Amino acid sequence: MRRIIRENEQNPLSEMRVICVSTEKVLGVCSFGSDRENPLVGEIYALYLSPTFIGKGLDRLLRQDAIARLAEAGFKQVNLWVLEGNAQAIRFYERAGLSLTGRAKTEKLGEVNLWELHMSLSIDVS
Repeated sequence: MRRIIRENEQNPLSEMRVICVSTEKVLGVCSFGSDRENPLVGEIYALYLSPTFIGKGLDRLLRQDAIARLAEAGFKQVNLWVLEGNAQAIRFYERAGLSLTGRAKTEKLGEVNLWELHMSLSIDVS
């Protein structure tokens, strides 16, 4: 999680939300901003929670906050990438209205290739 925080601090297009219980314990992080491929679209870059807080509603609040703030910024579409095979994450985003688009890509992490699936949501900005 520290690596993601550092990367997003260096990205001027991202906006970060960090929820804390105390100054020493990060419960969850959600970063979002302009899509890295199309700056006219919003993107959720990352949403991570401390394992003890998964499924307790904080994940939903972070997701809703990101989508609402992207809508307030005028974005009419929100995209994200999810790891192939992560059925729990796919269901989590589908409950918010995001759909798999059929696009996929490979990200290299060290010696490992990670397959990612694209999800998208049209949002009403009125």
